[in-house]
Amino acid sequence: MNTVKQAALETISRLPDEVSWEEVVRELYVREKVEQGLTDAEEGRVISHERINFPNEVRTYVGKVEKKP
Repeated sequence: MNTVKQAALETISRLPDEVSWEEVVRELYVREKVEQGLTDAEEGRVISHERINFPNEVRTYVGKVEKKP
C-alpha cells in the first residue's frame, strides 16, 4: 500500500511542468476525495439512489430543498 506521501508524489509527477499551486492542490484534493469515496463504498457506507431521490422536491444550487408547485 502506498503512503500518503507516495500517492501525492505520484499525482504531482503526472502533472505538466508548468502547473500552478492551485492546480496541484486541486489534484491532491480530488485524489483524496476519490480514494475516500472508494473506501466508503468498499466498507458499505453508501446511500441508495432510492433513498436520495426526492421526486416531489428540487435541490437548488445552494443546497436548499424547495417543494415543486
